Amino acid sequence: MPYFLYGFLNEHNGVDFSMDITNKKNVIHDLKEDKVDFGLVSVLPEHLDLKTLPLMKNELYLLGTTDREKNGKGKKELIFSQDPLL
Repeated sequence: MPYFLYGFLNEHNGVDFSMDITNKKNVIHDLKEDKVDFGLVSVLPEHLDLKTLPLMKNELYLLGTTDREKNGKGKKELIFSQDPLL
């Protein structure tokens, strides 16, 4: 988020901005109660009439150490077939 906000906040130093990290249910509740001006979610709610603007493609990445390859436990492409996921 700092990448998106840096330029805007520098140009509009009178804007009071705060950000709360929460779940989608709380974001929707706060929008309906007019507690916030806007919210960011990764999945749009279908039951509300909202104005939306796609900001970016939502991608997830699996992260891990390189120890697996160093100690010969296999290729990264096989991680889902070799190890259980919690």
